[in-house]
Amino acid sequence: MSIPSDTAVESHAFDILGYYEPLAAKAGARGLPNTILDNGKVTCDGTRHLVSSTRYAVNFARAYARKGGAKYRGFARAAWEFVEKTHLHSDGSMTWVAYPDKADDKSQKTYGAAFLVLSSSWAFRAGVTGADSVELALRGLDRFEDATGLLADDLDADGKFSSYRGQNCNMHTVEALLACWHATGDRHSLDRAARTARKFCLELASQAGGWIWEHFDADWRVDFEFHKDNPRDLYRPWGFQVGHQTEWAKLLCQLSLTPAKEAWMLPVARDLLVSSCRAGWDTEHGGLFYGLKQDRSLFDDEKHFWVQAESFAAAQLVAKLTGCAESAEWATKLWNYSQDKFVIKALGGVWRRVLTRDHKPTDGTLIVPGGKVDYHTFGACLDTLI
Repeated sequence: MSIPSDTAVESHAFDILGYYEPLAAKAGARGLPNTILDNGKVTCDGTRHLVSSTRYAVNFARAYARKGGAKYRGFARAAWEFVEKTHLHSDGSMTWVAYPDKADDKSQKTYGAAFLVLSSSWAFRAGVTGADSVELALRGLDRFEDATGLLADDLDADGKFSSYRGQNCNMHTVEALLACWHATGDRHSLDRAARTARKFCLELASQAGGWIWEHFDADWRVDFEFHKDNPRDLYRPWGFQVGHQTEWAKLLCQLSLTPAKEAWMLPVARDLLVSSCRAGWDTEHGGLFYGLKQDRSLFDDEKHFWVQAESFAAAQLVAKLTGCAESAEWATKLWNYSQDKFVIKALGGVWRRVLTRDHKPTDGTLIVPGGKVDYHTFGACLDTLI
């Protein structure tokens, strides 16, 4: 089976970004909006979340890296300057959420540090910041490294780690370190990314039957109970996340294209992609479910935009790099499903955020602070263009 063409995928990526260009063109001192309804109405509450701000910067820097042009470079520069002004401090610390009418949230989180590295690396690659910004972001990330070489999730006011350890921030750190290597040629960042991927996809995955569980204790023992009572937490959901298995598969494909390539990477990427798509696919309504139980049976039947997008990217890459016919089938199936159920043609190509099992919107929001500015959808498309 043939996979979606690079031409179609790239065209769709820039259709997505086209939704945000008018917002970027009129963004003022408070940056781009973080809250937009699914009818296109911007809710200007002034809240600015580090994850949203950095992802905007990544999107426009990637657009410039792909297509060039003064427009994208200008948007990338403005988005990155907002990150520097609002979220990244001279000592490497961060503002997690900036509010217009109350004290800012200055929680120190590895997830935020990873996106500061990612956005500074892409900004440097786009020529809108210097290497010193990347170095500062890397120093900020280093604050979270524990004795194992992996990253704890949080620092308290006294600079001490919480007891919680999670895969999500480490996974995005691999993404960030890959971007850093591509931007700067820093081999240490690349080797660090490969080492982290090996730890999660081989060693820690062995604790949970070959897939990557979300939560661990301070000694990196899997914790099957954490957030069982809060299963839909935005950054720390309970259960096996189908989209995180495929996101790791995508990262392994990307690592396999670098000097840090190891023989296990592509076989494990293929296995993660195929097994998670088989277990997570809704055979009645189509699409990948959000969460599965420990035995890989259904737990959370919502359909999330990022799960479909990252799984498409992983399937497309595995098909290209291994010739796996089943991966090609999943790439085509996910592409067609997403175009049918998630893409809002009336808004130019932007994706819906969360749907019920039978594809009804779960609420009236399209963009939410820290949750969606279409970095996943835009980036997933570009990730396949190798």
